[in-house]
Amino acid sequence: MKYKEEFHKRFLVGLTMKTTPREFDKFLGKYSYYIEQIYFSIPLGEKFHSRIAVKQSFEDEQNVALFWELLEIAKKHGIKLDMVLNTLDLTERDVADAFEALRNHGITLDVITTLDQYYDFLLPHIQGEKLFCSYNNALRGIGDIEKLKHSYDSYVLGNSLMRSIKVHKYVREQLGKEVCLLINNGCSFNCTWCGHSEDGCESAFKRGIEKHTVEYLYAHQGVFPEELRNGTIRMEYINTIKISNRSSDIKYLKRCLDSYINNRLTPYLWISRHNYSLWCKLLWFAPYYRTMSFKAVMAEKQKIYKASLEEEK
Repeated sequence: MKYKEEFHKRFLVGLTMKTTPREFDKFLGKYSYYIEQIYFSIPLGEKFHSRIAVKQSFEDEQNVALFWELLEIAKKHGIKLDMVLNTLDLTERDVADAFEALRNHGITLDVITTLDQYYDFLLPHIQGEKLFCSYNNALRGIGDIEKLKHSYDSYVLGNSLMRSIKVHKYVREQLGKEVCLLINNGCSFNCTWCGHSEDGCESAFKRGIEKHTVEYLYAHQGVFPEELRNGTIRMEYINTIKISNRSSDIKYLKRCLDSYINNRLTPYLWISRHNYSLWCKLLWFAPYYRTMSFKAVMAEKQKIYKASLEEEK
């Protein structure tokens, strides 16, 4: 198999419980060349998990045992491990319990992705791990980054900042830090971030669909493979690419990675229009997959590309 060097160790992927040790081992045997790290939330209760599917999976003790086994397999393949502490209302004791659980299972971390409010909770426990500023810190611009109380090795940017060359460049050149780009989460640009307000994800999507076509929203809220190549996203400012996949199975992750690595778009849509979820995972788009106009989506993508050229001037 011929590898694409430009994507060597560029991807961060989530740990899914919808797999088996054998399948996971085989998957990493093929894709570890491209995967830099695997992120996960620890199975110590629902307050550690933002996604319902992840919470529910850990209600099964067999999945908890599987979780620890999958981490060992990832380490065997040289994949870095990233513990995510980015839900609201964690306490200092909760954070300490997370690190104790890792020690009890002989797991060594490489990265911690966290909310700014937990930074001081981490200090007694960290031993050289890289710190990632979580997407859930609700960053919408340079001003939000400047308001953070702490500095990070990498900043996870997504939402309306996915294509902000200005912000990407600021993080790399002004702060001297790394950019981790979350490209397929699909969040509405008018969202208030999970848990930050009573206004729900579906409500944000409905407000958007009242103002714009579904093709417009989809084009803006997801990233097609070509955008990593044509200058819409300036990859020289991007260190790593984060994939949202924890609520999906390994087959989804394979298709998603293959699409981005090998610039495959239309072949997946020929197979199924539900593969629109590969590049924009927001649940509320699913009812529109069969009726969305691909031509209209591409027309909006062209406008986005032209806007990126204007931003560079």
